[in-house]
This record gives sequence, structure tokens and C-alpha cells, in this order.
Amino acid sequence: MAEYLAKYVVSPPISVRRLEEYDGQQVRYWYEDHKTQAIQHTTLPVLRFIGRMIQHILPKGFQRIRYFGLHSNPRYHQIREQLATLLPTGEPSDRRGCRVLPRPQFAQLFLDTFGQEPLLCPRCATPMDWEYLYHPKYGILAE
Repeated sequence: MAEYLAKYVVSPPISVRRLEEYDGQQVRYWYEDHKTQAIQHTTLPVLRFIGRMIQHILPKGFQRIRYFGLHSNPRYHQIREQLATLLPTGEPSDRRGCRVLPRPQFAQLFLDTFGQEPLLCPRCATPMDWEYLYHPKYGILAE
């Protein structure tokens, strides 16, 4: 555990210079509010402060994305020109931009997946009507 936590001693989620006061019970520090661009000062109980800091520790086996792959600084500078050739630079084919299609209804998804209409009566093959939704533990949920 100590080896895993030691990686974060070098670059913690908050700089030591931003800590203003610690009295054994409370921690006072400052941060920049991204919405207002103003410096904010806050005081927290020690355990809450530690809780906020350990939220930034990745689970064992996870890697920080900025140190690996295309997002790593050394790698990005190496392939910046290649990325520029891959990314489209012209006008999009549809000037309205991308459109988000509505999600298909349950019946359509069921039909596409299983090849049969879910709301047809298995005996007479007529469409069934919705009456209510019943759950064995909670009773009628919707009518």
C-alpha cells in the first residue's frame, strides 16, 4: 500500500504551498474557483480533507491517461503532424452538424433483437393492451 501511495507524494492533488494552516483538527487551504476565477479559502476537518484527497487516487492497476497513449505529452508532440493529417479540416457534409437520433422504443428493440413482436398475444396473435404494471413485492406500479 505504501508503494502505491508513494507515487502521489511527488504530485499530490493539492500543492503543499496552498495549505495555509493546520492545527491538528482543521486544515485551511485556498483554491481558484474555475467559474469566477477568484481565490477561495476554505477550512475543513482533517478527515474530510483527507477524504477529498484520496478521491484522486486511482484504483490499483489503473493508469493516468495523461502519461500514456495519445494524451501523453511526449507522445503527442511526436505525432502532432500525423494527427493533423487524420483530422478533417473541410466543411462537414451536413451543415446542421451531427444529429442525435431518439432511442428506439422497447417494442422496436425487442423486434430487432428477437425477431418477434413483444406485444402480440401468444395465443391469438392480436395486439395486447396495456392495463397495469405489477410487481410481486411492491404491487401495482403503473396503470
